[in-house]
Amino acid sequence: MVPEMNRDQIMYLIHQTREMMLREYPPGIILTNLNPLLSRDDHYNINTSILGLYLPWQNAICGLINRPRLLKQALRRICDAWPRLKGEVFFDDLISMATLRVAAPEVFEFLYQHYSEFSIANQPDDQRYKEEAKIWLRKSLIETWKQLSDTRRFNPQSAAALLADLYPATACATETRAVQQFNPQSMGAGGRGTIYAQRLFTEEINKSDISDQLILSIIKKTDNDNTALCLLAKEISDSDYASRAFEVFSKVLRFNKHLPLLSEVYAVIRKRHGSIFDRDNHPGFFPSWRSIHDRPVAEIEDWLVTELEKCIPGHLSLLTNIYYYWLGTNHHTFSERELSRKIILGSLAKKWDSMPPEDIAIGFDPASPYTLFHIFFTSDYEEAVSVPLGTIDDWAWSGPILLNACKVNPDIILPHLLIAVNSNQKQSSFELKQYEFSQNNLEVLFHDQVTEFLLLASKGCNLHFDMPEQTKILLRQAFEKAKGIVNKI
Repeated sequence: MVPEMNRDQIMYLIHQTREMMLREYPPGIILTNLNPLLSRDDHYNINTSILGLYLPWQNAICGLINRPRLLKQALRRICDAWPRLKGEVFFDDLISMATLRVAAPEVFEFLYQHYSEFSIANQPDDQRYKEEAKIWLRKSLIETWKQLSDTRRFNPQSAAALLADLYPATACATETRAVQQFNPQSMGAGGRGTIYAQRLFTEEINKSDISDQLILSIIKKTDNDNTALCLLAKEISDSDYASRAFEVFSKVLRFNKHLPLLSEVYAVIRKRHGSIFDRDNHPGFFPSWRSIHDRPVAEIEDWLVTELEKCIPGHLSLLTNIYYYWLGTNHHTFSERELSRKIILGSLAKKWDSMPPEDIAIGFDPASPYTLFHIFFTSDYEEAVSVPLGTIDDWAWSGPILLNACKVNPDIILPHLLIAVNSNQKQSSFELKQYEFSQNNLEVLFHDQVTEFLLLASKGCNLHFDMPEQTKILLRQAFEKAKGIVNKI
């Protein structure tokens, strides 16, 4: 039998391999400090009695690949995988995974097969699953781990320690925990952990993934190059992957240009999508907002009104969403909203009054017919006392303008007008909505042209194929209501 290697020998060879790989295939940015490997780096050489149940990562490695052949196989895997994964995973996680693959393949398979189950079993407060199901799952994982450990084909203490370091949720099965440092490129990195799990399991980068190093390098460039903000916005605006990466990495790199970045994101959305806007399709809309949404309105007011003005007249759905996310919650006061509401009303009055009727429709999203309603009343319509310029009387001037636009392009304008003059807007979203014209809204908006509007509504229009079906049902009810009224005239 070839004698076991001691810890210093193993760590020296791993250290040399890691240094060679980092030298030949250097990542642009390393976010997390690598673990010390040499005995002169005495950070890890801690008495295990002080750590209690915690086994240092270096000791766990040595407890598994302590024979030359196993060590050689693990190092070969690392050398093969790192050129593909450089900077896209934490290097020491790659060492841990290679160790499990060659020295405890049963444990690697255990982690791979049950990866998605660990987080479920490890979160007792998760309401998505019944408690009895989580209890059964934990018992099943514990029993599977016990059966693996009883085989004694590997060192169970070392394997459990590596599992805990790779993915802390495995503690629900092994009852072993590790001393954790924050690592944004790890399997335990919240919502992005599955990305790094996939990379470590397959030793490949998904072709649809945007490189971590690309996002990191752009964020770093923004420190002294504002043009990089435009490039960053182009990457994150429509990409869930890139926007999630930015949200994590921006905190690590202390990114502080959130308002300028949001301006660039809004600009990208306007340029790419025109009036069509569904916030769920634009994940880049949210990360910077989440980072600074609790700033006092006075600090962002000048910036906010400028961004609102940019959306008029061609991007009205984006306009209402920007307003909502900054000023649309109950945390904001009448006075905090007042300037933005004045800007919206004043800018629209000026633009619409000077535009040809056929051009007004360009600003509306044909699949989202609630935009005009939200412009008039905002999303806080149930608390109108806190909404400046939020009554139909404030918008009476727009009725003749929008009616002329509706004559030219009823397919787009008519649904918006019908939603705005519906009297049943305050019904719970969980109830089946029934359409009913608001006589007051009709008269304030259209004055002596009410009948003319109802005639248009009675003819109906083509509803956009992407419009929600429940909204289509509501609008078809409006068409029928209008026909009934017109027939009685």
